[in-house]
Amino acid sequence: MEPLNQAFRDDTGRQARAGGNPRRGQGASGIGHVAANDRLVLWMLLLPVLGASLFSKFAVPGVRADGIGMGFPLIYLAVIIGTLPPGSLRLEPVRLAFFCLMAGAIGGFTVLQGEHFSLPSLALLMLLHFPYVLYVAGGERVLETLTGTFLNLAVMIAFLGLCQYALQFLVPAAYVFPLENFLPAEWRVSGFNMQAPITYGADLYRANGVFMQEPSFFSQFLAIAVLVELAGPSRLWRLGLYFLAIVASHSGTGLVILAAGVPLLVIARRRWDVVAAAMIAALLLVLAGPQLHLEHLVARIGEFGSE
Repeated sequence: MEPLNQAFRDDTGRQARAGGNPRRGQGASGIGHVAANDRLVLWMLLLPVLGASLFSKFAVPGVRADGIGMGFPLIYLAVIIGTLPPGSLRLEPVRLAFFCLMAGAIGGFTVLQGEHFSLPSLALLMLLHFPYVLYVAGGERVLETLTGTFLNLAVMIAFLGLCQYALQFLVPAAYVFPLENFLPAEWRVSGFNMQAPITYGADLYRANGVFMQEPSFFSQFLAIAVLVELAGPSRLWRLGLYFLAIVASHSGTGLVILAAGVPLLVIARRRWDVVAAAMIAALLLVLAGPQLHLEHLVARIGEFGSE
């Protein structure tokens, strides 16, 4: 992770010297530059991010058939770490209220239906979502370092996804999707469409960034990275990289997240320049559509409105 942090320090440092926002220049701090008493908090926040990205395809031994990857134990490892500094991890009352409301509604509807249901599955659903009712108090340096590391991770995964999409024209697909084809089955989660063709029976596959479980998850991850980047440094080359990788995923879910999130961000931050950039990107996609097989992506987006 240190090379990613160093890249973030170099990039944001150049922005600060060029007269950029001095607060952004403070983000040029890696994990090693966080105060010792904040490092535990930082790693607690990083573990779920790593579990949902770099380790998402790796299975928990014995439960791979249920689609439970390493992200689940890493999230609870983060919760355990959060309890080590006394008072660091706290319950957020509003989130807890909504969590209890959700649990009661799901449990009530399930019982009222009068059909057989799996109590372990319901318990697992609650366990997966319970950590979201917790929060930790961290300093501004922790937030900046966490954001920078996340964006650097997104750059790496986006670059791998673009390489994935391009290299399948040159080398066998098995080498482009190494975890799907060379990782032993007992170490890989099942139940996901990891190596997905752009359309049924096609020899061209949708990029998943190597580490993400499905192209749709890859697309969603990068859409969040676009929103975080727009709310912060707004480095154009990174935004372009994320967007191209979303296109290579041939997944509409990331575009749906952007369609919902970007207008809110534009209004809240008064980022009218984003509107012009989006129009230019849309024009380029229309022109390059046939070469990028974007008709399949358009058809997939249309599935959201079909029954």
